[in-house]
Amino acid sequence: MSQMLELPDEVYEAVKRAADTSGTSVVDLLRRHFAAINGAAAGYGHTADAPTSPPRLRLKSEMTEEEKQVARERFRQLAGALDSGDPHSADNERIDADLARSYADNHEKAA
Repeated sequence: MSQMLELPDEVYEAVKRAADTSGTSVVDLLRRHFAAINGAAAGYGHTADAPTSPPRLRLKSEMTEEEKQVARERFRQLAGALDSGDPHSADNERIDADLARSYADNHEKAA
């Protein structure tokens, strides 16, 4: 199901700048924002008792098995979320060569 939403130009431009800065689309930025304020990101779904701020970070040993499962599912949703635009960005040999070049460079600017 898809719906249309009209925003004033200045609101849209502000949201667009935020999306561009975070490297995501306007739709994804708004989806994550509203999921967070509705508690969906914390595993609460769209319930009235959902927190309006992110949950406090806790040690894994403090979490119940259900909370651990929710955390694992949230983490798995991030897989593939970042696209560098380079199909070879995970090439270990290239990464090693880039690191070697970076370590060899003293990063001093020529005058």
